[in-house]
Amino acid sequence: MKQESVRLLFDYDCDTGILTRKTTVSWNAEKGSEAGSINGAGYRALRIDGSHYLVHRIIWLWQYGDWPQFEIDHINNVRTDNRLINLRDVTHGENQQNRIDSKYSF
Repeated sequence: MKQESVRLLFDYDCDTGILTRKTTVSWNAEKGSEAGSINGAGYRALRIDGSHYLVHRIIWLWQYGDWPQFEIDHINNVRTDNRLINLRDVTHGENQQNRIDSKYSF
């Protein structure tokens, strides 16, 4: 998957974090609708040509032209907040440092 292909399929609003479809591909994936659905881990995910992708990784490719080198961290820990200002490419260790530690939750 290349940036040109992603840009033909989707529009992205970096202020809202919403990736929208440019074409209708099925009854539940219509032109103008927000791309993807929430997966079991709480991230927005979608399918392109039979392959599964996390929307935040598609957004990274859409914006920067390359796949992220490592993992995409949602800085505010909200897995569905795909605003560009909330996404950063970090190592697994850096990503783990930003996770919400439930050890002290009551």
